[in-house]
Amino acid sequence: MGEEYLTRKEVAEYLKIGLNSADRIIRNKSFKGKIKIGRRILVIKSDLDNFIKQQTENNTFFNNAL
Repeated sequence: MGEEYLTRKEVAEYLKIGLNSADRIIRNKSFKGKIKIGRRILVIKSDLDNFIKQQTENNTFFNNAL
């Protein structure tokens, strides 16, 4: 079973947030679940889920960045 990858637009739709908020998550230095292919950035869905869970539990990223 392979990894599932999301574009920034798919991240925004998946999390029900705007593109700017999705970009902030993707650019966050502590978020390591992205790969760059040329100019395109793809997000590893399982890493995104883990990041959101961790940030929600710690209540850090969303209070400071969104």
